[in-house]
Amino acid sequence: TLLPFAFFIVLTPQISQMQTDKFRRYFRACIRFVALYGIFLFFFLLITGKFIEVPYLTVNADDLGQLALKDIDRGNGVYKLISTYNNGNIYGVCILMLLPLYDILERRLLWRLLVRISLILTLSRTVWFGLVVYELIAAFYLRPFRRSTMFYITASLAAALASILYLLSSLNLDASFIFDSSLGGRADALRAANVRFIPYDTILFSSEIMYVSIL
Repeated sequence: TLLPFAFFIVLTPQISQMQTDKFRRYFRACIRFVALYGIFLFFFLLITGKFIEVPYLTVNADDLGQLALKDIDRGNGVYKLISTYNNGNIYGVCILMLLPLYDILERRLLWRLLVRISLILTLSRTVWFGLVVYELIAAFYLRPFRRSTMFYITASLAAALASILYLLSSLNLDASFIFDSSLGGRADALRAANVRFIPYDTILFSSEIMYVSIL
């Protein structure tokens, strides 16, 4: 249900011949939309207790009335930010994969900040970890190193950490939530998978754990 990219495909039948400037505008618009809509939906749900559900537009038809059952409830009436993906982890991971290109094409600091806020509001430990790793890689590898780099890194990580700790406190959680050795109850599945980097046998296993499924 990633609506903007559906429009992107419908409006641009010959993507390979698209002008670079047009691609940049469409790409930025798509990321801006899903991030802004996700933030709006997060607070709309927090205030009203209701999802915005329009079949085939903002929600999959089979998910109608079922979004609260998709393991996105963090307690106290707070749900993960899901945007048009209907799943916080999927939204976060997909945006993280697109973030390097988006940062190159997006010149406005406010929009880059809003995208990062949307990632924090996924309330996903996987996404938080991915965002921190990306910011460190971007600071030391993707961007030219300047004196302001360390200040940027420190300020960004401090702001992210403060936001995460505030969110955890509002959910009556502490830092142990981040360093949960049971991986949110998934550790047994990880051990049972017996995953190897180079599998020699037929793979008949898939898991909710993203890392296991990738391996």
